[in-house]
Amino acid sequence: MTSPGVPRTAPTTASSANGAIAAKGYTGAKSLTRDPAGNWSAKAVKNNQEVAVVLDTTGDIREQ
Repeated sequence: MTSPGVPRTAPTTASSANGAIAAKGYTGAKSLTRDPAGNWSAKAVKNNQEVAVVLDTTGDIREQ
């Protein structure tokens, strides 16, 4: 949990990105790649369905 007014940052390693994705309820993250802007992309499973996810530089995750 972050404090109000304190910006969150994206993980800088694949291992920490995998942990952040798992913390949001996704399992089996694979094909983790980081773009030049610092966003992480992966395939992960949620509700028994594989989805593409992006972990952005603020630490938010969105499905694609």
